[in-house]
Parts: sequence; C-alpha cells; structure tokens
Amino acid sequence: CTLTWTAAGTTCNHQIRLATGDGVESYAGDGASGVYLWGAQLETGPNATSYIPTTTGSATRAADVISLPVSGLAYPMTLFAEFEGAGGSANSLGLLAVSSVTAGEFAEIMLNGSRLARGTVTDNSVAQVDQSVGSAYAVGALGKIAQRVALNDVRITNGVASTTDVAATMPLSPDNIFIGSRAGGGSQAYAYLRRLAIWPTAFSDAQLQAVTT
Repeated sequence: CTLTWTAAGTTCNHQIRLATGDGVESYAGDGASGVYLWGAQLETGPNATSYIPTTTGSATRAADVISLPVSGLAYPMTLFAEFEGAGGSANSLGLLAVSSVTAGEFAEIMLNGSRLARGTVTDNSVAQVDQSVGSAYAVGALGKIAQRVALNDVRITNGVASTTDVAATMPLSPDNIFIGSRAGGGSQAYAYLRRLAIWPTAFSDAQLQAVTT
C-alpha cells in the first residue's frame, strides 16, 4: 500500500490510524481483534523502493541493481519494456539493457533526460545509434518501448517510430542483462517494470508497432 503527495513545506509526518469512518479516528477497539503493521517507510522519491530497516534515525542503502549473466544471446534481437511510474532525477532512466563484459559494447532502451523514449547501440565504445521518439512521459505514466537491434537495421518505437538507422555495426554478443537500469547498472528508472522481453530475432516494423500500441 503506497501513498504519494507533494509536501507543502519542509517538514511532514506519517501516521497510520484506525478509523470508523471518514475523519472519525477515535476508536477504542473491541478487545479481541487487531491490526498487524510491518515495514512502514517514508521516502522522498515518487515511488516506493524496497524495505530499508531503520531504528531511531533515517538511513540509506545501495541502489537496487539487477543484472543477470547470460550466454547464447546474440544479435539480431528485439528489446521490449512495459513500465509504469518512471521517475527520478537521472539524465536517462534505464529500463532494459544488454551488454558484453568488454567495455563499450551494449544496447539499451530507456527514457532520456526529456522523458522521451530512447534507444542506443554502442560498438567498440562508439555510439552507432542514439534515437529518441514520441512525446515526454509524465511521472507515473504507462509506457511501452521496443527496439530492433540488427546489423544496419536499428529502430525504436513507443507507438511512434523512429527512422531506421541503416549504418549500425553490432556490439559483441551480450554477457549480461541489466533490468531497470542502463548497461553497467547506472541511471535507475525508479519504475514499476510490468513486462520485459528480449526476442532473439529482429522484429519487423509492423511487429514493433503491434507490441507498443
């Protein structure tokens, strides 16, 4: 259960109370039933994060970064992310990325600093593709982004399609998948990731449109 609000000043408090009706907070109880509460947490960001144990003061912990080793995955492929609530202050909000253990070899989908759908492909530390499309997503909005990654054939769409990049070389085959961040684990999206997919084939323009609309 989460609640988000904009603070009117520099201080606020967080309370959980029993009520018998709207605004009726005086309740003596029945002497038998009860309420179990655990994990109450007050945060400054727009989305709830995983539980941070605290005692008498505030605390932080390392950012949630999810990466998975992978073998047998190779280009061409299609990356897809369906998300909700992407927020945060990063210049880019990473959703899904695949990368080689060799630096500078990756493909990603994300929101850019203006909150547009963005896809990149980098080979040998040289940006082959960096495309952004559509309108800016509001914080909390639902979105779907897909990117085809194939030799001389890269395209991103979120219902609005980019032009096809016909001069892109491919990175080395991926060894890692990064979920909810850019390649390497930075620029987390602070989002609910509803669905992610990596298809080991290059979707046609019609297929890209179908999965994002």
